Amino acid sequence: MSKNGGKMGKRIYLAVAFFMLFAGMGSPARGEDKNDNVNIDFEDGIAGWKDYSVGGEVMSQSSEEAHSGKYSLKVETAGANSLEGVVTTVGVSPMARYLVSVYAKGQGKIYLCTLGSNGWIYGKKTDLTSEWQELKLGMFARINVIVPNIITAAGTQKAIFYLDDLKVVKVSPPALSKAEVEPIKFEAENYYWNAKTVTDSSASGGAYAEGFRWYELAHDVPYPQTATPVYIYLKVWLEDNVQHTITITHGKPEGIESLARLKVPAAKEWKWLKAGPFQAGEILEKFTISTDGPKAEIKARVDSIVISTKDNLTDKELDAAKCP
Repeated sequence: MSKNGGKMGKRIYLAVAFFMLFAGMGSPARGEDKNDNVNIDFEDGIAGWKDYSVGGEVMSQSSEEAHSGKYSLKVETAGANSLEGVVTTVGVSPMARYLVSVYAKGQGKIYLCTLGSNGWIYGKKTDLTSEWQELKLGMFARINVIVPNIITAAGTQKAIFYLDDLKVVKVSPPALSKAEVEPIKFEAENYYWNAKTVTDSSASGGAYAEGFRWYELAHDVPYPQTATPVYIYLKVWLEDNVQHTITITHGKPEGIESLARLKVPAAKEWKWLKAGPFQAGEILEKFTISTDGPKAEIKARVDSIVISTKDNLTDKELDAAKCP
């Protein structure tokens, strides 16, 4: 084989290995861990539940409606605040993924959300009817509690609704081997969503993604399936003199989960930031990069995203990382 042919064969081998790793080939379906389940059915009362806005809600154990058993939690909001509802705290094992769900019916528009270590995790907003509907969201718990909130989601409204069968179920992580991930680069402009791409010869791939607050600068970036902790590096630029935030989120059918919040220096130049380590099961297959900050009109940019199991990569090594 020629020297060039050997190089080409090696590149093909690395490309195949890369796509197998990022596609999670051979991973079994995620299941439930029956040793870490919580089910609150309100048959023994409503102890442990509080009103979300302190005084804007009336709660009671009710026999008027029940998804299972004889009782549910009845909630009546006053319509005095835009966010009203109920909240409780559930103890869990830390550093694990959970599925949180609850059944609801009645009048009003509500949603299920939880407060995680990196901010709020929101489920889908649901218009209630006379039929029971299941509200759910997934989250990775870094600490030993999950705080489910069921609150109104359409401004101030006088809502009357019933809740039953709140479940918090631990999800077994996929069976993964410990594989090292060499630095892999993704160009943000190839994954932009509602941001725009700007051509710039000084950018890594000849362009970058740019957007205002809450814009998604890179959407559904592939994530490696490995049991080894992973780090995500971002090359960012902030067009302002006030510190802003770049957020790594996890979009799923049942809601959006915030995974990391990185402070962007108030410097009008490219800076590499590092997030992690992320454990197995914390990010499932894809992630998204979005912006946040005190000023809605300020532009943020993302040039490149580098993923690796190495935690001490230098700026020079990050710039030299190759795309798959």
